[in-house]
Amino acid sequence: MLSEWSCTVEGAAVHPARACHVCSSNPAGTTQFGRPAGMSHDLRCSVCDDIKKHQTTGRCGICGGPLECVYPRHAYEGLADQKATRGLARFSAVLPLDEEFLPFLGESQTPLLRSRVISKQLGLKNLFFKDESRNPTGSFKDRAICIAVGLAMKTKSKGIMTVSSGNAAASLSTYAAACQLPCLVLVDSDASVQKLQHIHYMGSQCIKVRGIFERGFEPLCDLVAEISQRLNYWCAFTWAPVNPYSVEGTKTIAYECAHITPDVVVCPVAGGDNLAGQWKGYTDLYNARVIESRPRMIGVQPKGSAPLVSAYNCGKNHVTPIVEAKTVVSGLRTTFSGDHALRAVYESKGCAIEVDDTDTIRSKNTLAKSEGIWTESSSAVTVAALAPLIESKFLDPHDKIICVLTGAGHKEQIDLAIRPRLPEADLDRDDILKKYRQLTG
Repeated sequence: MLSEWSCTVEGAAVHPARACHVCSSNPAGTTQFGRPAGMSHDLRCSVCDDIKKHQTTGRCGICGGPLECVYPRHAYEGLADQKATRGLARFSAVLPLDEEFLPFLGESQTPLLRSRVISKQLGLKNLFFKDESRNPTGSFKDRAICIAVGLAMKTKSKGIMTVSSGNAAASLSTYAAACQLPCLVLVDSDASVQKLQHIHYMGSQCIKVRGIFERGFEPLCDLVAEISQRLNYWCAFTWAPVNPYSVEGTKTIAYECAHITPDVVVCPVAGGDNLAGQWKGYTDLYNARVIESRPRMIGVQPKGSAPLVSAYNCGKNHVTPIVEAKTVVSGLRTTFSGDHALRAVYESKGCAIEVDDTDTIRSKNTLAKSEGIWTESSSAVTVAALAPLIESKFLDPHDKIICVLTGAGHKEQIDLAIRPRLPEADLDRDDILKKYRQLTG
């Protein structure tokens, strides 16, 4: 992570986007923060600091390190004064494309909800939930995909593609449809019916690939890169070690939480972009003197699918892939995580923790019945982690804690066994009240 912003930014010709009813316009030719239209960003290797002028994705050709977007120092001045404009366009000065290319379906500006019940149960004074399920497709992925589709439009790509466990695919298919951009998504063979239906209705081409996340990240990255190149489709694979734009949308979650200056952020981790992206966002805010301190970042994974936790527990600087991922939490079922997430944990003086699937499902139910928030299991891991973190003294009762809830509960496979257990009554008041009393004991 860069400690200061210094880079050479040159003007670049801005190609007109194809007709799109969701893209914003900017007749004045400048962004809300006064950056001339066309000024963009640089890609810099996070290992050797080499600037890449003509590279868009992949790794550094010199040392193999991951790339990251960097912006001119003055671009961050607007973070202290968000403008009243829609979606991610509020932060366009520190995004890799201008406002005119950003599609908009209602993403970002999701609620930060104070806990009413769980906080009292755990003895926490300041527990908050950042509810990313309120995004257009019910997932935090909409932030990253908004950027990806905008880049595909700006570069005049023939189409766009990604590989996903389900959420990114559903998001990409939605934004691609809104922008009339041909779209191919490769999904895991056990993707939920709900997510597949979403993809189908949006008109994207979808292919289920057996074990697509089980063969390691190198074969997966090679596969996605080759297919996107052969089709001349923009690669929207949401994983920063091969796609530096992936975290640029995700970092805006931190921008939206700056007003409470959190002490701790608890985040689900699969590949690690969510955790690393938010850490980048909080570092931006800190360097811009919007906040006086940065939060400790806590990465949570399910037992049986916890390569980041394993690396952290062993004090390693590199995350080694595991052989097989075993968990019912499909959104976090992966054999690999990124070193960028591990670095964020170390730099923030945070930690990584694994939780049982049983505790995760219990926390999902508690969130719904106690807080009125229905999330995917992948979100509920953050709540499941709170009790052991308190027990280990890693959390203080007075800490301002944010649990990031990444996806909506309706996107998971519904337990059809619930239906036969529902009582049936006659169209009779007494019978209905009798059944109700039976249900409530």
